[in-house]
Amino acid sequence: MIKKLIVSTLGTGPVADLGNWLYRHYVPVFMLHRFTSEETGVKGHDPNFLRDSLEFLRKNGFNFVTIDDVARAIHNKNLLPAKSVAFTLDDGYSDQVAISSDIFAAFDCPATYYVSTGFIRNELWYWDDKIHYLVENCDAKQLAQLQSYFTHLPLPGRCQEDIASLIVEEATSHTLANIESEIYSVASSLDIEIPQEPPQKYKPASWDSLRQIETRGMMVGAHSYSHPILSRETDENAEYEITRSTNDVKENMSNPSSVFCYPIGRRQDFANREIELVKKLGYKAGVSSVPSAVDLRVPADLYSLPRFSFPETNEDFIQYASWIESFKNQLRRPFVK
Repeated sequence: MIKKLIVSTLGTGPVADLGNWLYRHYVPVFMLHRFTSEETGVKGHDPNFLRDSLEFLRKNGFNFVTIDDVARAIHNKNLLPAKSVAFTLDDGYSDQVAISSDIFAAFDCPATYYVSTGFIRNELWYWDDKIHYLVENCDAKQLAQLQSYFTHLPLPGRCQEDIASLIVEEATSHTLANIESEIYSVASSLDIEIPQEPPQKYKPASWDSLRQIETRGMMVGAHSYSHPILSRETDENAEYEITRSTNDVKENMSNPSSVFCYPIGRRQDFANREIELVKKLGYKAGVSSVPSAVDLRVPADLYSLPRFSFPETNEDFIQYASWIESFKNQLRRPFVK
């Protein structure tokens, strides 16, 4: 209740107008993934909450921009209008694009969709989805056997969704080839078949559907070819992943984003090698998943722009979208060694 009162006081009205003007050089960029869907059984963002959040921004005079606008402002050493905010969506699932694009279009909000092009081309499906599929299809006996393969992880007593998430987290320290090999090895030992094509729950969007949302004001950008942890890959594989996805998007879209989106996007998932590859291909910037607002005055961060994960509560959303979070971070900074 205290947080709700504080955010309500500081995030709306005259106080918010002053704060947002003083902190106009900070631009929050939101990162979204899957949306809750009864049809597919996906648990994710609430579409109604996204709609309500965009309604709040519209009613309170916020300015919708693209991540390309943000990168361009940094390059040109310009500020965007006060209260600017951008939205991005990662991965390119069919239901993700279908559900969210109607909502963004209704508010004339130009969201950017980042896709792994091997997925969109129906040449693969995501390794983390295969892990979730594997765990979801375990009976009690198979689940116990599965846990015996990962005794170093705190799996006992957890639900299947949490078990899958812990295995996915552990997998991010390996190359894609090793991850895929381990998935199929474990699946074989459990007598569970991983289908060649993704089940409905994990279906990709199509190039046609992405071209359709482009005509509605959205943008599409590259997010690698097969969604590996780039920093774990060889020089050759990292270059292929970034270059192939870049060429695929350019060939299929009329107005592709000039900002690259690193898979996973934590600080340890990409480094100077990936940044130099992205620069070499002519990208104006790159986005990470490190949480913070973008500071338009810091060109050094152009190829590792931060993004906020889209929150679950109204108070958190207002805090991130307005000046409040940047003010809090500024207060914390002197105490961070």
